[in-house]
Amino acid sequence: MKNFNIKKSELPSILQAVQIHCGYLFRNRALLEESLTHPSYAVEQAQPPPHNQRLEFLGDSVLQIILSEYLYEHLPYAQEGLLTKVRSMLANESATAGYARQLGLDTVLLLGRGEILNGGRERPSILGDLFEAFLGAVYLDGGLQAARNLCLALLPDINACLERLTFEDNPKGALQEYCQTHLQQKPVYERLGATGPQHKQVFEVKVCIGQRELARGQGRNNRLAERAAALKALETLISSADAPPMPQFYKEVETEIVETTNHAEPTPPKRRRKAAKDVSEASGTSASSAGEDGVSPISGQEGHALEDSSAGMQEKKGKSS
Repeated sequence: MKNFNIKKSELPSILQAVQIHCGYLFRNRALLEESLTHPSYAVEQAQPPPHNQRLEFLGDSVLQIILSEYLYEHLPYAQEGLLTKVRSMLANESATAGYARQLGLDTVLLLGRGEILNGGRERPSILGDLFEAFLGAVYLDGGLQAARNLCLALLPDINACLERLTFEDNPKGALQEYCQTHLQQKPVYERLGATGPQHKQVFEVKVCIGQRELARGQGRNNRLAERAAALKALETLISSADAPPMPQFYKEVETEIVETTNHAEPTPPKRRRKAAKDVSEASGTSASSAGEDGVSPISGQEGHALEDSSAGMQEKKGKSS
């Protein structure tokens, strides 16, 4: 991980690369730079530039409306409680920090010296705010549809999210169902004992399949320890690496959950590579005038999303799939 900031001389080319990677070119480059500027960096400058806290405030609300609309359309039979839980899973600190990493924003974040030394470039709270600030900047520059395209390209498999909620609600039942279906065995829990003073004991349990230990868990009583062990076992057995790549995910959602949707379907990796190449070749020329709605009709010009959102990031995923 980088332990230094971008030099002023590097900034124009770095910002251009960020935009190509994220699949969106800004009309107002100052918004992009502001979204990448942490307050700790701003206060260290002789003439403090705008930092990203105001954009983070805006981006948080933009993210909520995008996710709310998306889940309302894609989970037509879900009640408010379930919709709220899934939205929270997709918008929490861990999730938004992950989106920032997928876009490569963590490598270009401008941080103060103290934050860099304290590992701020890897801190989920800073990265989560960074993504929301970047989303807010895209919203101001290109409108809600541009922000929606960027955001939807980052979301994980919605079915995996629902499975995860099942795990957390009833991890022991979910583990037993998984083991019986895929391993043809039932999980067995073994109590390992307790530590600590009598009034504040911590119980430990392990869960096994045959002779294979899957995980251990701790809790204030044996029941909670078993739940913790089951949840860890599920996380081990059902790795995130097993999730389908993003292009397949969107096709599955459109055919399995809602057959008709207005969301743009991501293009295959080859088209994304071409889009990034076209933008790279065009970066030395000025963009033509935008249309009446403020968005350029030609893919790859300023103020317009590339042929597919998150072009560079998706290309990497396409190669690994």
